Amino acid sequence: MNFKKTTSILVILLFAITLWGCKEKKASENNIPKNVKLSTGDNLKILKTYGKAYLGEINTSYGPVYIIEVSGTHYQMGYQYGKLVGSMIPGIWWTFINYLSSEAGQVERGINVSLGIINTLFGMILDEAWEKMEPYVPNEFKNEIRGINDAARDSGYINAYWVNGKYYSDTSVDFATMIKRVIAISNISDISGDLINMVKVIGSGYSEKLKEYYGITGETLSPAAEKIISQIKTQGLENLQIPSIFSHHCSFFTAYNYLTEDHHLIASRNLDWSNGSGIAKFKALTIWAPNNEIPHMTIGYIGFIGAIAGLNEEGIGLGEVGSGGILERLYGEPWVLKFREILEKAHDLDEAIKFVANNVGDGFNRPPTIGYNWMIAYGDPNSDGTNAGVANFENNGAFTGMYRRKPDCSVDAKLFEFNLDGKVFQILTHKDHPFLVNYEGQAVEIMVENSRYPGQVTEIPAPYMVPITKPLKFDTARGKWIYYPGGVSLVIGKPIKCAVYRGDEMMMNGMRMWQTASNGPWDYDNGKVIQNLQRLTSHGGSYRKRYMRMYHAIYAYSHGVTYAGTDDITGKEKIIVPDNNGKPIKIGLDEGANIASWAAMHCCNVISVAYDLTALRVKIAYETGTGDQWKNAADNEYHLFDFRELLNINSKW
Repeated sequence: MNFKKTTSILVILLFAITLWGCKEKKASENNIPKNVKLSTGDNLKILKTYGKAYLGEINTSYGPVYIIEVSGTHYQMGYQYGKLVGSMIPGIWWTFINYLSSEAGQVERGINVSLGIINTLFGMILDEAWEKMEPYVPNEFKNEIRGINDAARDSGYINAYWVNGKYYSDTSVDFATMIKRVIAISNISDISGDLINMVKVIGSGYSEKLKEYYGITGETLSPAAEKIISQIKTQGLENLQIPSIFSHHCSFFTAYNYLTEDHHLIASRNLDWSNGSGIAKFKALTIWAPNNEIPHMTIGYIGFIGAIAGLNEEGIGLGEVGSGGILERLYGEPWVLKFREILEKAHDLDEAIKFVANNVGDGFNRPPTIGYNWMIAYGDPNSDGTNAGVANFENNGAFTGMYRRKPDCSVDAKLFEFNLDGKVFQILTHKDHPFLVNYEGQAVEIMVENSRYPGQVTEIPAPYMVPITKPLKFDTARGKWIYYPGGVSLVIGKPIKCAVYRGDEMMMNGMRMWQTASNGPWDYDNGKVIQNLQRLTSHGGSYRKRYMRMYHAIYAYSHGVTYAGTDDITGKEKIIVPDNNGKPIKIGLDEGANIASWAAMHCCNVISVAYDLTALRVKIAYETGTGDQWKNAADNEYHLFDFRELLNINSKW
């Protein structure tokens, strides 16, 4: 045998096979369409691909929305994400920092706060917050962040961006740090009190009242936090009120069963946050298809890998409202990553609840953190909504109240109490604790006292504070609410069967008693926690303009009657729900968007979402413009997106 000749033939064959393979790959890439016509009437323009991952764009009345799809392991999804949108990630950071610098100066009555100072100061604050949360971040998300950072490095991207004609850069901060900081913003923006109080909570990991509750003694403030506070004082920002910049007036509702078209589960999520920040140019829907887990879509922005809103293929959808209180901790999983976990791992409501109750059973600790109202809705798309239901949660750093509405619309109420380690050590029920674990229709105005109140001895969850509910009347001469023995307690809960709706207000008495939000019984005065016995939930904006608006709209639809309200912008009355001669109007996606729009806060609604979690379709609106040209998301036209269709775009590539 001529080995030299045989070897030459093999080399030629190998080269031919390689060349043929390259041509096949090139042909495959050429088969990727430039535009995809969707059933919703949209044209999806494919801007960029990396393997089967793609970056696309859909034009809407409020501008283009980026569509991103990635798949594989979490590292692979992160790497694909970095390859597709890595060049834009610095944009959301610098745009936000530019906005924050401007707003800080306005809030502080003209103090000139440079962008560089804000970049350094808030970078330090967010890094300190991430350090507290990092041990509770699941490894898969750490791998995802690592993948994004590696892709950015391999692509030669740097931390730099043009904002309003100015070039900003900070090459000392890598892409992983930027991603972590953006995640941290979503947690710290809801901490109660001024900037220094926020840093104290971040620096110690606990609010003062939470430390008191758990008996934590001694100064636990970190050196980094001490340095940050010193810089805050040097810059004259000690009185900066975080809520004045990070507005948090969000809302959500859910309706299902007899209330809705074909018994589908219809829900909403309003994100009322910092308006006109400029980050709307990075609006994006990201489809995550992790190996061996549930495909899901997050609704938000490029550079933000958490879920501020979203749904999964099994019909789970999410909503959130910041609802501050005096019991807060940072030692826990960021809520936007907890939401991602729920979307990628929960096949139904039972599985989703385990992530909130910290009993997933995988050995990973998921403590509660700060004050939130959450909605986890389940549309049951595989059985046309037969097993649909919803759980809403009222959270702080020590307790979680849960109202779970079952497919038949019956309600299960529980109050979870967590120890310092974040583990549940007792679950209270309505049967054993009817005052603390009340049903929504039994929610009353809550006040607090420092002394024990007779008749409530068995209901005392903490030694320093006792919840009480008193009959009240308004004393016009004294200008205050007073105890009125001959009266009745003020009931504030307005439940509708097969529905749930919330703004900031917590309806479980055992949760409401700790609130500062929604005219809660606690408040902050010059950085100090004080009791405020004169504030009533029913007089607050959240209760009147979100909770009651959604209640009236759902009631009107379900009874076929007119509901009119005063427009926040024009001050004129307008019809929200038209008269239908007493015949119920079933709530569908259009009606859901109408309810969401009516509950959106016109000061600061940046994203408004209406879900059909049985059909897996969503209607979404984003804010537009800045300054005088800013327009509320809910006042823009809602755009229809079909999750299933977007998920399958690249199936033939």
